[in-house]
Amino acid sequence: MALLSDLERLTGEVNRLVERATVNSCSIARLATRINEINSELVKDDSMRRVLTLDEAESHQKALREFHSLLEGAKDYLTIFSQDIHNVAPILGRENAKSDFDAFGDRLRRLLPSLLLALSDEQKTRIVEEFSETKMKKEDEEDARADLGDVGNTPVMPGGIEGQQAGGGNVLASEYRNPVCAAQDTTPSISLEELNFNPLPENEITGSERSELGSVYKGAFRNTPGPLAIKKLHVPDGGPHYDRQDSQTSAMDLRREAEVLMKFQSENVVRVFGICTDPGNYLLVMEYAQLGTLRDVLQDKKYDLPWARRVRMGLEGARGLYTLHYGKTSMLHCDVNTRKFLVDGDMHVKLTGFGLATTRSSARKLGRSSRKGRPSSTRHTVKFVAPERISDINTPYDDRAESYSFGIVLSEIASREPPFEGMNESDIAEFVKAGRIQDLPTDCPAKFRLVIDACRALNPALRPLSAEITDGLQDAFIQSVSMARDAS
Repeated sequence: MALLSDLERLTGEVNRLVERATVNSCSIARLATRINEINSELVKDDSMRRVLTLDEAESHQKALREFHSLLEGAKDYLTIFSQDIHNVAPILGRENAKSDFDAFGDRLRRLLPSLLLALSDEQKTRIVEEFSETKMKKEDEEDARADLGDVGNTPVMPGGIEGQQAGGGNVLASEYRNPVCAAQDTTPSISLEELNFNPLPENEITGSERSELGSVYKGAFRNTPGPLAIKKLHVPDGGPHYDRQDSQTSAMDLRREAEVLMKFQSENVVRVFGICTDPGNYLLVMEYAQLGTLRDVLQDKKYDLPWARRVRMGLEGARGLYTLHYGKTSMLHCDVNTRKFLVDGDMHVKLTGFGLATTRSSARKLGRSSRKGRPSSTRHTVKFVAPERISDINTPYDDRAESYSFGIVLSEIASREPPFEGMNESDIAEFVKAGRIQDLPTDCPAKFRLVIDACRALNPALRPLSAEITDGLQDAFIQSVSMARDAS
């Protein structure tokens, strides 16, 4: 009951912030409406409610706690829009605002099944229809257009987080220039004739990961604007090196990776257009990230990455991971490192490299970072491996192990240096098993440091899950925006 009372309090605070908003009034009001609708069902005194089993009750309580965390994050975030927006707009950027509102809506939709377990089927059906992905996307688009055309909104100057590439804008909610397609359960097949594709060295994407399994090239597909990334597996069809079983297995792996990507389409997951399995050409056609991998960007000193930008990168990476962990088919990535996140021309971060992704139940059976004896597309070094799995590689892989890997990603974002630089794998293993962690920059924002250290905890039970990481980084981003505003 105490938790429900606190949810009521937080919902009230969100509603009061709606009245004080100086910009994005439609998007903010929509978020509050959705929160109110869910909260009203949770606190309603209804004799029709089902009695939950022990497992259902545990799932429901977990969802309530996450809803509480989400409300706290929403309250803190909306506070930004009740302040002098001229101080915030050049730092926040309109694309960031749009993706933030989308992320809150997506979290609410994914929480619904567990939050509403006690409701009757009829009640559930009504609310699920209200929160359908199609309906929410349509509403969000309408709100974005209304916010841009609302003369009541305080005008703001264009701008983005310092260090952002061209493509920023004012803080009003607006759509990304390349809308993400809706999640699908089937993967479109693409014939080689539909592609403008030539796997020559000069077409290979600089900074992309070459491996024993494949390379990535620039190409084009039909009338899709701009270049695309086309991953080609190194599997010959015919000739002295042809292995029919290996070829078929590679084709299945490629299709599987594409199917995983199609299920988890979001702004922070690389978009996939389809696959080609023509003889000699096993291709995965994907969105092209102009700046390359996250590691490439972090190490390239030509990019000015103030704390607001770095925290934002971590937040967007966490959202990509959350999408995977909390999707309709919940999965684990199993190969999280800074080369598995790509950065587009506007410095937005997107999760990729789903070749090893698997369901939680399958992950528990995994030992080394491989699936059915097939190697990872990159050698997942000990740098990103959780301490418990360094001690015993047969320790089941789970969310907490993935949180540790992401914690190392976050520490690399903070320091802009590869983790454990200058240490061999044996030294790293001893260092990590002893419960030691690498130092972060002294000026690292406190809330960012808090999330990073929590993810790197020696005890897996103390590490946050991706939902909690996302909330923590949202809070850290708000802090970094405030720091940048105060310094300006």
